[in-house]
Amino acid sequence: MPRLYALRRHYLTRKQTNRHSNARGPAATRCPEPLCEAHHEKAIQFLARRRDLIHVDPMCRMFGVLASKPVALGALLADGVRSLRVLSREHGDGWGVALRSAADWVVEKRTKCAAECSHYEGLAMSAQSRLAIAHVRKRTVGDIKLTNTHPFQRGRYVLAHNGTLPGVGALAAHTSFTRLSEIEGETDSERLFVFILTHVDRASDMERGVTNAVRQIRGISDFGAASFLFSDGERMFAHRSGRTLYSLLKTDPHGGVAAMVASEPLTHDEWSELREGSLTELHLGEDAAVKSISFTRPSTPSFQGVGSVSQ
Repeated sequence: MPRLYALRRHYLTRKQTNRHSNARGPAATRCPEPLCEAHHEKAIQFLARRRDLIHVDPMCRMFGVLASKPVALGALLADGVRSLRVLSREHGDGWGVALRSAADWVVEKRTKCAAECSHYEGLAMSAQSRLAIAHVRKRTVGDIKLTNTHPFQRGRYVLAHNGTLPGVGALAAHTSFTRLSEIEGETDSERLFVFILTHVDRASDMERGVTNAVRQIRGISDFGAASFLFSDGERMFAHRSGRTLYSLLKTDPHGGVAAMVASEPLTHDEWSELREGSLTELHLGEDAAVKSISFTRPSTPSFQGVGSVSQ
């Protein structure tokens, strides 16, 4: 076993062999069980010290798509060889799928491992949407319950996060009382969500608000890993920080185009890895479009030659 993988297994999970020794079949070991509180605290301290290792840690997995017309999501959520259902065998502390309808979000969540959940399979195989965010959780902060399960929704806004935030306490001072009062669970991810929403509220503009939030996050020492997908029902922002993100623009024979982003490639297509520290916008117009948002110079396209690229 490679040393880095052995380290992260030691600090973040242990197999459910002893507690489930009487269970039948392989299901007992499919969804790793979190460590106790003391070992969890050691894991946080370890990752905070070794930020160079954060990007290889097998935390949650998430996926987002923005398309010019509704697309079937079965292959990406359940059927494919690297679908979220397959990945949930290592990230089994709950799942959530947010699908955008004509006027609102439909958010489905469960605390079971997606690979063992019949409701997930039924939803995944029937899901069609122009805009979706899905997440399978590997718990670090907060118990396994629905209020701690991603994606989180507040009105027209939805967020899914991948990473652990030892520095999340620094966000509270820059989060409005109104947004802090909306917190329902215990996760660092939900606190990141209301922090971003505070900046969007203050800016009265989604792109400017998200950009301001990311800029402030970058100024916090040892903040942690803050890769996230954030949407207002029309656009989606993907921020890579401490956890990998990959993007793909794909067309169909009828001229449709879909922009996708995921924690790792979910298909055999040639996905492009997003740069560490990047903030990328997926925009829903007549075509799906992707652009990289720069903090120091004019925005430059992330992709060219497939679909339309916002400038």
